[in-house]
Amino acid sequence: SHLMPLVLAYVRDHEATMDDHSRRSASKARQLSNVRLHVLAARDLSLVQGVAARNPIYIVRWNMREIARSEPVRHDVNPEWEASGIPTSSTRNKLLHECYLEVEVWDWNFKMAKVTDLLGTAKFSGEELMSIFEKGGKMQYVEVPLLKSKRLNDKQNEHVQGKVVVFGVKDEDIKRVPESKVPQGYRFDPDKGKVSAQKARK
Repeated sequence: SHLMPLVLAYVRDHEATMDDHSRRSASKARQLSNVRLHVLAARDLSLVQGVAARNPIYIVRWNMREIARSEPVRHDVNPEWEASGIPTSSTRNKLLHECYLEVEVWDWNFKMAKVTDLLGTAKFSGEELMSIFEKGGKMQYVEVPLLKSKRLNDKQNEHVQGKVVVFGVKDEDIKRVPESKVPQGYRFDPDKGKVSAQKARK
């Protein structure tokens, strides 16, 4: 009978260790939140002498480092980009809400094979960044105004106008999607203010 308390003590001790272990790994998991970002579209970009002669591309920076850039969409001031999600995550020393997302929209010059005019920039951190993923969990996108870049002067910022549409989703919110369908493409439905998932085109 004196064996019983020992066994219980061992089980309790083991449970405490397991609990501690799962707490530790949970905090680690919480530290590295994996997310996917989609820049779906831009709206009402500036015209060139009254003509929709822009070839917009986007550049995505995460914590100041470029992680993606799109193909240009030819002659469109309301471009929609078809691209699979841009995977990224929080870092060992930055929780997700401490990370910093910047989306820049530029005009691509095919002749010179480089970006020329800045069409606008959008920055997200803290609550603004988290709201992307909160809305993303409900299949809703975020639409924000494109602003001038502090890195450029007034002349370089003179073409900035319009909005950019961003969608982001945490990996845990995609878990119910079969792996065969990830990465997903998303179509955004401006009339409904929602996003519908579709398999990314091969």
